[in-house]
Amino acid sequence: MRTREEIKEYITELKEKLIKDEISSDEYKREEQRLLDELKDIDRYKLDKSNKEQKQTINKWKHKQSLTHAENNMILLAFATFVILILAEILFYFSFAKSVQSITVKYWHYIFYLIVSVVFIGSAVWHAKHYRHTFTCSTGMMVGMTVGMMSGFMIGAILGATNGMFVGAAFGMFTGMAIGAWCTRTCGVMSVLEGLMGGLMAGLMGAMTTVMLINENLLLFMPLLIGSCALILGGMSYMIYREHMENREEIAKLDRYDMLTYLSAMFVFTIIVTIIIIWGPKSVLVAGL
Repeated sequence: MRTREEIKEYITELKEKLIKDEISSDEYKREEQRLLDELKDIDRYKLDKSNKEQKQTINKWKHKQSLTHAENNMILLAFATFVILILAEILFYFSFAKSVQSITVKYWHYIFYLIVSVVFIGSAVWHAKHYRHTFTCSTGMMVGMTVGMMSGFMIGAILGATNGMFVGAAFGMFTGMAIGAWCTRTCGVMSVLEGLMGGLMAGLMGAMTTVMLINENLLLFMPLLIGSCALILGGMSYMIYREHMENREEIAKLDRYDMLTYLSAMFVFTIIVTIIIIWGPKSVLVAGL
């Protein structure tokens, strides 16, 4: 297809030929009309193309501003996990832990913090899992460090308050290292190392923090601690959501088997930690509390 400039130049040439009597007036009119029709087709094509591009831009912008199935499923998973774990803990109490009611009542708020921690950790890992095949090395390192540190810190802090420094540090350390390394294992060795280092450091620090606050206002401090960690995990999920908008079409659809596996893993982990809280070994610092 010729451009507008080429058509205008050709019309000028036709006028010169008409003046020189090289073509007749009828031939000139027919050719001029054909060229004018061609100009209209060019304008119509450009207008259609412009409207199409504008619609594509608007749709793309709307798509970027909306939540994908990964975010919707994360919210669904968090809500379902919270409800299931609350019901599971109630059932566990009446089935097994009622015989040690004094201990169970003393630690019920820590069990609640455990449920909140598991919900936020599991949801953040679920969200990161859907995007990790699009992560750059730096994003993978950031996610590995965040997940490793927050999971290790929260679990270490809870067990440190209920069982003491050794149990809290050991369990929190290995939990943070395992989750942090597994979450970004597809992003390279550096991401795995970030997860391992974050879990190692945070597991020790979480237990140490609550043990040092045993004789202070620990019950007042725990909501601040758990809330801060939850805020950081939420910020990490938002970072993933904003940084990888262009990769949303590559996100896998909902796999119900995969979601059931996550729910089962979080359920088993919560029950194991609950058993440790109630019947696990306790240090001298917390045994009399």
